[in-house]
Amino acid sequence: TSDPYCVVLVSGTEVGRTSTRTKTLNPIWGDPDSSFRFTTTHAARVRVVIKDWDITSDDDPMGEVSFVIGDVEKDRRGKKTYNPNMWLNVVPTDDSPSDGKLQVAVMFEDALAPKH
Repeated sequence: TSDPYCVVLVSGTEVGRTSTRTKTLNPIWGDPDSSFRFTTTHAARVRVVIKDWDITSDDDPMGEVSFVIGDVEKDRRGKKTYNPNMWLNVVPTDDSPSDGKLQVAVMFEDALAPKH
């Protein structure tokens, strides 16, 4: 079994890390520490890197998913009902045999206009 966790990067900069789920290949996150708030541009690429926590050695890569913020934002425009949840295919990294899907939710907030 594995002890997976996710590292979230926006344009190459780490913005957060989920908690580790022990002894599972079907982790479920959803607790407050798996939500990350950040400000970015439409061109920014979000990468969610899945790793296997190890106590005695470096953590092993399990796979990753990625998407461009602008692509997600474009999909929501003009829709009365927008589901922010996406199921993305996990791409193996560093010869990891992993596959599967990771559900990612993206919520948008419009920038607040400065007060005068």
